[in-house]
Formats: sequence, structure tokens, C-alpha cells
Amino acid sequence: MSAIVSQEHARTTWLTGAAGLLLLAAAFIMMAWTRPAPHPGPASPAAASPAAASPAAASSAAAGSAAASPVPADQLLSQLRAVPPAPPAPPVPPRP
Repeated sequence: MSAIVSQEHARTTWLTGAAGLLLLAAAFIMMAWTRPAPHPGPASPAAASPAAASPAAASSAAAGSAAASPVPADQLLSQLRAVPPAPPAPPVPPRP
């Protein structure tokens, strides 16, 4: 087999494969680290809806309507990040 594959080529191939696996592992770790955090919610969407007592609301909740289960304001605000506006750019001097 040494006539087909040289030691130098085998070593570089092994190192390339190891580097590829290391990059793949780093990518999976980064994806797991940056995944969105789950928000605690009600046990059942129908119980949290204020209009769940009406039959029309129950049918729209069963159909998957977004109006049947509103998102509380504290959950909406938790997704916002306040970023100050960028300062205006300095004026460009005219060419002579």
C-alpha cells in the first residue's frame, strides 16, 4: 500500500480532515450558543386568551389564529434592543 499512498500525502490528508472536523465542531458550538432563548409561556394558549370563553375565539384558536393568543407586552419588549442613532456624517469639503 505504501506504493499507492505516500506517508507525506497521508499525513497532510489526515491533518486536513482533522482541521475540517475542528471547524465543523466549532460551527455547531456557535450555532448552539447563539440559538434564541425560549420564553416562558402559559401552559395552554386557550387558557391565556382573554376571549377564550367565547365559541368564536375557541374556533379561531383551534385554527391557529394569531389574534386568539396575544403576546404579552413584557415578552415583546424583551426582544427589543435600544440602539442609539448614528451621528451625522461630517460634511465633505469641496474640491479645489
